Amino acid sequence: MTKKEVTDLMYNQLENIIYLESQIMNNKEFSIFKSVDEEKHIVCALNNIGESYISENLTTINECYDWINQNQR
Repeated sequence: MTKKEVTDLMYNQLENIIYLESQIMNNKEFSIFKSVDEEKHIVCALNNIGESYISENLTTINECYDWINQNQR
């Protein structure tokens, strides 16, 4: 998927989201977003070669870090 497709999916999964932080690992940018209204987080893994994707809804920031560690390759 392209970055635009992934970003569109993310905004469709969570409404009223805010950006929390990002990390770059192995040429992927992992950006963490959180719902303003509930304890739901989502991680976008973005890269420049069309292999971008998003996580499922995660409950805590630590789950986001775990997901990033598992998907950094």
